[in-house]
Amino acid sequence: YGGSSGQWNREHTFAKSLGNPDLGTSGPGSDAHNLRASDVDQNANRGNLLFADGSGNAGTTGANWYPGDEWKGDCARIIMYMYLRYGLQCRPYYCADGTANTVDANMVNVLLDWNAEDVVSQLEKNRNDEIQNWQGNRNPFIDNPYIATKIWGGTPAEDTWGGLGMSPEPGTSFN
Repeated sequence: YGGSSGQWNREHTFAKSLGNPDLGTSGPGSDAHNLRASDVDQNANRGNLLFADGSGNAGTTGANWYPGDEWKGDCARIIMYMYLRYGLQCRPYYCADGTANTVDANMVNVLLDWNAEDVVSQLEKNRNDEIQNWQGNRNPFIDNPYIATKIWGGTPAEDTWGGLGMSPEPGTSFN
């Protein structure tokens, strides 16, 4: 942990200042699902820019920030979790730029795209387990990215449970 070039610090994926009201230092501002290790220089470059679509490595895209191909799904699942957990204080459009979702105008479709395009990594799974042990809750979008598809539609994400862990009645199928 540090503040100098070449060091790492703890940073919020859903920037504290973008919450309405500000996420603060307790509750949503201290939720471990939202906190990540961050390179000091990269974090300074991002500041509180909104996430937006791009490609390749992390960096600015217009007046916004692209988290990089390797991390875009992680960011999307964190933002969706924050919205599910903290509601209107953490509306996705507060921290992401793009087309509004037709099911829920607070959701930004690029997050659903990223959730589908960047599959859950082993690092995310391990982190989710550790946070459950420490904080007592999980990010359900890491457990099954398809939950986002069921809630908001958009680009279909992987269904790691196969029908959300349910079996269809005989003669029916999941849509």
